[in-house]
Amino acid sequence: MKVKDVLRYFGVSVMFLFGAISLIKYVKEDEFFMNLLIGFTLGIILFIASFLVKEENEKKGKSS
Repeated sequence: MKVKDVLRYFGVSVMFLFGAISLIKYVKEDEFFMNLLIGFTLGIILFIASFLVKEENEKKGKSS
């Protein structure tokens, strides 16, 4: 499995997990928790990083 795929899947999982929990807590308690927002933001950063990361094999293939 490539690093890009791991970052993409983990980022989507983290976004889904923290997003769903924050939505449920917001509906139930009418409060927004900062730690859940930070987790969701971390998921977005990982997801975006999966598109920006370049693997070592791709670099070697293009330079050779």
